[in-house]
Amino acid sequence: MSQPSSQSLAVVPPEEYQQFADALLEFRPHSYQVSGGSVSHSYQVSGGPVPHSYQIEIMLRGHLKFQHFDLLNSALYAPADATLRHQLAVVAPVGAGKEIFVFKIFWNEDSLSDDEVCQLLLTLPGVRWNEPLLISQIPTHLRTRMDAILLKLSEGELHLFTTMIMEVLTLAPADIPPVPELPTGYYYGTLDGSYGEEILKQWSGAYISTVDSVSNILDTLPSAAVFHRKNSQNIHDEGASDCQQNDELVSHSLYKFVSDLGMTYTKENHRRKGLARAATLQLAHTVDKESLPVVCIINETVTRSMNMHLKLGYKPYTKVQIAHYFPRGFDFKRKVDRFRNFEESYSKNIRKWEETWREN
Repeated sequence: MSQPSSQSLAVVPPEEYQQFADALLEFRPHSYQVSGGSVSHSYQVSGGPVPHSYQIEIMLRGHLKFQHFDLLNSALYAPADATLRHQLAVVAPVGAGKEIFVFKIFWNEDSLSDDEVCQLLLTLPGVRWNEPLLISQIPTHLRTRMDAILLKLSEGELHLFTTMIMEVLTLAPADIPPVPELPTGYYYGTLDGSYGEEILKQWSGAYISTVDSVSNILDTLPSAAVFHRKNSQNIHDEGASDCQQNDELVSHSLYKFVSDLGMTYTKENHRRKGLARAATLQLAHTVDKESLPVVCIINETVTRSMNMHLKLGYKPYTKVQIAHYFPRGFDFKRKVDRFRNFEESYSKNIRKWEETWREN
């Protein structure tokens, strides 16, 4: 069997994930500043987690606990060259959709030039560089460099379509507030795969997931849910799980595939009762008991969610971006069946995109 080239990526075996995650700690500075979008923060750290490699690191630690990479046949890729082993990392795929390839990436720009990153990515299996791509998380300061790298990989075909700046917040174990009591008629529970279709309908990012993929995640990863009982009979915590199938799921928070807490949702007629806060804290305690970091990633424009998490004690940590790339002249109308939710969410961007290519 031939050995991989030193300028290629190689699969990191799962038994090395712990060592790899620990090695990524070397890329955490003691202080740094990230700006972009409407919010700018200075981050002060004393040997604690942060920032370039952090999201991939927590994914590895999550997998060591739950083995969830197997759900999407995901793998960790790193340079085959031992001297560069921890200077770049890719986790792929991180989405179930076949029409768009989804991955996460970080690299140490002090050790790798853009040309070297380009050469390494050419060896990433399963990706076609002239078709739609979604980078689910990339450090903010690397995003514009990634734009240029993808243009080169696609021979000028792949262009940035839209990007979202996401704030990464963490909640230290000592700062997690206690789980609150729920209003009368509500009780805590958890979710399993039978709720996959219901959860998927509430998720704006559904175009990269399927009912099966969401159901598998619910069967594998932690969740917190709030149910509303449909009758007036008193219910005790120890019997709650037996009643879920007959009662209404009204709020939930999930430990996501990328190892952060999110997809928090409360049905409209049950809002303003503190249920989202309650589900978030219930899940935070569950994740903390597993000795995993309590992390959430929020679009910085979603001020209501941002404010709720800050009030709970979450602290700003770093910024990442979610970036969509499409080939020039991509026709969303011809892809409407798979990209319907995407088209609804990004209608303004699509109109601008189409106008751009008509002018060119």
